[in-house]
Amino acid sequence: MTVLKIHQVPNSSYSPSFEHKPEGFNTRWWHEHHDGMDWFNFLHGNIELARAGVISPYTLEADYKEVIHPCTGVQIAFFEVHKEYRRKGFGRSSLELIKQKYPDTKIFAFSENADDFWSGIGWIYHPRQDDHIGHYQKLYIYNGY
Repeated sequence: MTVLKIHQVPNSSYSPSFEHKPEGFNTRWWHEHHDGMDWFNFLHGNIELARAGVISPYTLEADYKEVIHPCTGVQIAFFEVHKEYRRKGFGRSSLELIKQKYPDTKIFAFSENADDFWSGIGWIYHPRQDDHIGHYQKLYIYNGY
């Protein structure tokens, strides 16, 4: 099994300090500044396999089924595995490191066309109370905190 290490990426007032190697990652996500965001990359040796942007603390503002309010935790706002390393278990391993970094905490993710990923690693989908789907992203919550 490949051993991953989590590394916190410095966040300047302009943007997170990721290596400017857009190949393999979504370029629009990783070079914009977002207040209150912690940035991480996941490494095997010197190879960057995944990246994450995390908001902590995060409070759900809308009502979702089977979620008791107030509900505060950590939101994974951005998460991506390098395109050459997808579907090899590195996404799951990277999220395990995030769970270790924020123990005993609910962890949320709003899916952007990645429902199969989130449900496939055991995260639970929680629809909105009003059943409105529209332009809203689906909420997944890690169920083992």
